[in-house]
This record gives sequence, C-alpha cells and structure tokens, in this order.
Amino acid sequence: MKFVIILDIRMTRLSICLSGQNKSIRKKYWQLLKHHNYNKYHLIEDIDDSLSIIDQTLVEEPDFSKQGFETDLIERETLKFMDEINSVLT
Repeated sequence: MKFVIILDIRMTRLSICLSGQNKSIRKKYWQLLKHHNYNKYHLIEDIDDSLSIIDQTLVEEPDFSKQGFETDLIERETLKFMDEINSVLT
C-alpha cells in the first residue's frame, strides 16, 4: 500500500489517495473498505478503472505563488488521512 499526493491541474486541486502496487492489491483493499461501509473519505466507485482506492482533497485551487504555500495545512491533512486509513486497515 502507498499514499500518493496528486496535483490535478484540470481540477485545480491537490489531493491525497491510497493506492497499491498492482490491481489485485488495490481491489483487495477497496473491497475491505467497501465491506466496512467506510464513508469518511471518498471511496472510488469502480476500482477496475482507477489507480486510487480512496481519496481526499487537501487544497482546492492551490496558490503556489504564496510564500510557504499552505504547507502546514497540507502536512496536517496528509497525516490525518494516513492515520485514519491506517487505523481502519489494521
């Protein structure tokens, strides 16, 4: 399992997602989260067409020109997401 931070230029947002090394691993954890009716973060509807299992937006419309660029917010929300997902999966 791995956590990935994504800059989506089309949607103008910075997000984090849980992914896996291959399709079978992603599907295994997606089914586990789906079975537990996990709904705190966005669970992908169809795992067959996605590299992500579950995701969360960190920053809408990030402004990279700002000094410090909201790094505290990104770090705090990233750790919160990781802790929450780890607690569900362990």
